[in-house]
Amino acid sequence: MHGSAGRSPHAGLVRRILTSGGTTKQFITRFRREGAGEWVCLQPAELRLPQGRIQVTPGTRFTLGTKFMNVEIAALLDEQYDKGRDPGSTQ
Repeated sequence: MHGSAGRSPHAGLVRRILTSGGTTKQFITRFRREGAGEWVCLQPAELRLPQGRIQVTPGTRFTLGTKFMNVEIAALLDEQYDKGRDPGSTQ
């Protein structure tokens, strides 16, 4: 149940995070994408969310369907990655 066929159950949260300013933009720079839905942390990363702060240490890996502090980090990073690649994106 990785949600690849449908929307992530966290889609609303991801949308709120992505529209909340530059935090996610900075957060994604701390990771390397190793494929769709696969990310590895390269530098200490921190993301402030409405439910609290998420801190990730280098070497931590995330894949789709895996939650960290009740957030699907890989889905969040994939959405930010796709948003940055969108030719119609204003960011």
